[in-house]
Amino acid sequence: MNDAEIRTVTVEYPEGVAVRFDKYICECLNLCPRSKIKECCTQMTVNGKPAKYSAPVKNGDILGFSFLFRERLNPFAKPSAEAIELEILYEDESTLIVNKPYGLVVHPAPGNETGTLVNGILSYLNEDEIDEFEEESRPGIVHRLDKDTSGVILIAKHREALDYYASCFRERTVQKEYRAFLRGVLPCGSGEIRKRLVRHRKDRKRYTVTESPECGRSAVTFYRELKRWKDRYSLAALFPRTGRTHQLRVHMQAEGAAILGDPIYGRTDSLFPGIRLMLHAYRLTVVLFGETEPRTFEAPLPDIYRETEERLDELFSGRNAVDGRK
Repeated sequence: MNDAEIRTVTVEYPEGVAVRFDKYICECLNLCPRSKIKECCTQMTVNGKPAKYSAPVKNGDILGFSFLFRERLNPFAKPSAEAIELEILYEDESTLIVNKPYGLVVHPAPGNETGTLVNGILSYLNEDEIDEFEEESRPGIVHRLDKDTSGVILIAKHREALDYYASCFRERTVQKEYRAFLRGVLPCGSGEIRKRLVRHRKDRKRYTVTESPECGRSAVTFYRELKRWKDRYSLAALFPRTGRTHQLRVHMQAEGAAILGDPIYGRTDSLFPGIRLMLHAYRLTVVLFGETEPRTFEAPLPDIYRETEERLDELFSGRNAVDGRK
């Protein structure tokens, strides 16, 4: 059944940058495709004043709109609790830090309504902690990892902590380190990639880089090569300074070293056919809610990382560069 609901949303977007009303609804909130915006979203306001789909909105603006749910999943509906095994790296009264496995979706969305990390979190938390988020569709979720990316993810256990961590990510005081096997090598042993990202014109699920300063969103990634096998494969530490969707995957492809096993931005590899996406959120450094000094949390590398490295050592014996981890 289709239900129209009046909703109010506060815009969370980089300071000093404006985005169209319809783009924020479709791409930032992921409520519906741009092609369906006029069917689903009506009676728009910005800070209480009537607005058009093209109206520019910025961080802190309050958006009002009537939304007609045509999708099978109500994006605002509260997900149900499901017993899902979680690997807890750290927990206190305000914070939960989990090692998300490969293949686990972070929050419910059309096509993945159940069996997500959020469903597991709702089962794990106590009733008082769940009540903190009332009818939130993504309770406690501050940031996200792609389904095929494993590793460290932080969850807030109450509203005040959620607001605090959201500000940490928004102000870029959280430091993230990923480990990735690459199909190729980066230009230098270490460096910085600054390439703006924009949605692909033909495939809206993909992103690509753009040279235009007027298009897309800025994206910055620092990297350090840890090991290489001739010029065919390498292991790298990646440090995203910004948090754009698919940022690391697109940046690696743009530098000619797509992440091994990437089904969207890479190619099938003859030595590793069928391998999973080899991208792991390895470390996260953050000042926890209520504390003053940063802490670092680490998610152990999956066994497939050791197996892949051993396989490459075997194939390219004697041709390795100096191991940058030593």
